[in-house]
This record gives sequence, structure tokens and C-alpha cells, in this order.
Amino acid sequence: MVSVSLRDWLETGMFGPLQFGMSRAQVQELLGPPADTSARPPNRPFRTVWKYGDVELHFSAEGSLSLVFLDHFVVPSCGGALVLDPWVVQGGMARTALEKQLDESGIGYHRADSPFDDSTARIVAGPCVELVFIERASLTLLPPVFFPSPVGIDHNPVLPLYPA
Repeated sequence: MVSVSLRDWLETGMFGPLQFGMSRAQVQELLGPPADTSARPPNRPFRTVWKYGDVELHFSAEGSLSLVFLDHFVVPSCGGALVLDPWVVQGGMARTALEKQLDESGIGYHRADSPFDDSTARIVAGPCVELVFIERASLTLLPPVFFPSPVGIDHNPVLPLYPA
């Protein structure tokens, strides 16, 4: 079993023992085979996606781990050899509620401009984890998703959080 704590990820940028740049073989040695896979068109930066429950591991065309992504969940969970401690993260979580938890835990973060549009807000926690919130009217929801930047760009794991 491989344990991953979302709290630790937000604080340190480390998703358990997984490291960006690992090969598919190295990931499979740690986690076993994925529950599901998909392939993307050649013009996309991430060519292969492995799924372990709510966690998606995206691999570049060269076969290296380039992105960890979670979204559309109530409480994030995994499958197989990957065990996920969601800490306080849940789908539909308000940005202010997560900011309060980060403050109380002493986890550094800052707000950043959204690369998407005016209906989203972004927080960068710890050294590199991004959390993207969908803002609707007076409600800011955390649609939990974590993803780093593509290979060749600064590795910024992003946790976009979408309502369930």
C-alpha cells in the first residue's frame, strides 16, 4: 500500500512517493496497474492517463509522469495500492473554508490570477500546489483537482476543485 495525504501534498508539494518525471514502469512498480487508462490525441501535452479511483496520473508523450489530477468527487478516494487521506478536502468546499484550514494548519498559500476566466479563483499552496475554485454568484466552490504544469514548464501541481 502507498499512502498519500492531501494535507502533506498541499504543504510540501509531494504526492506521496510519486515524483514528476517518473516513468510508467516506475509508477506501476509502486502502485500496481491502474484501474482504467485512456489515451489523448498526439497534439495534447499529456498522452496517457492512468486512473486510480479519483486520482488521474497524466504522462507526457515521452512517458514521464507530468500531472496529478483530481476533480468531480464528494470526498476524494483512490483504488488499488493507493490509499488517499483527503484531510479536509471535499467537493463543493468553499474557498474561504479551505483558506481557514490552511491558516489553522500553518500551511502557506497565496491567491493568484486565474488562467481560465473570471468565474474561477486560484490559490497556490505550499511550494507548488494550485487549487482552482469555481465561483458562482456569492459562492466559491472548491472543485477538487490537483495538477502540475506540463513537462518542460515549472512543475506546478494544481488542485482544481469542482462541485460534485
